[in-house]
Amino acid sequence: SVLYTVILSIIIFGDRLLSHQYIAVALVMAGIIFLSITKNSGKAMISEGVLPAFAVSLLWGLTFFLWKIPVNIIGPAMTSFIIESGIVLWAAIALKGRISNIGRRSWYFMAFYGTAIAAGSVSYSLSLSLSPLSVVAPIAFSSILVYTVLARIFYKERLRFHQYISSLLILAGIIVLVA
Repeated sequence: SVLYTVILSIIIFGDRLLSHQYIAVALVMAGIIFLSITKNSGKAMISEGVLPAFAVSLLWGLTFFLWKIPVNIIGPAMTSFIIESGIVLWAAIALKGRISNIGRRSWYFMAFYGTAIAAGSVSYSLSLSLSPLSVVAPIAFSSILVYTVLARIFYKERLRFHQYISSLLILAGIIVLVA
């Protein structure tokens, strides 16, 4: 997603990166790609779900690229409000008639999740109003680093050596990008 978003922001919005920022974007992208490689029977291969994930990557890249347009027109707060309201509306339509089957614990989880998503939406929108998309996107898309750490801690997933290296590449990319 970061590649599509950065390319589109350079072409369409005229964003300009400094040479060290191009290197930083490349480090983040390399880390993200390297995280998706697994070893099976001693042979490196792409994880099973990676190919469909490329379609998701393209769509998210387009989504986060287009996000800047309403931020520039109506501001970060209103953009986030409209986007999140639309998501809630679609969820309500999808859950119509099934809401009574949802337990209390699930409601708490969904409330926490919704709050976290809304906070992320507002943060992303605010970032877009303050910095170029080509700088904000690589940092936002490096959230895979957070997922990796959380999966290790909460799901006890075992990380391989290349995943630690990938995480360091993403972290280095973020540091270089903001330097």
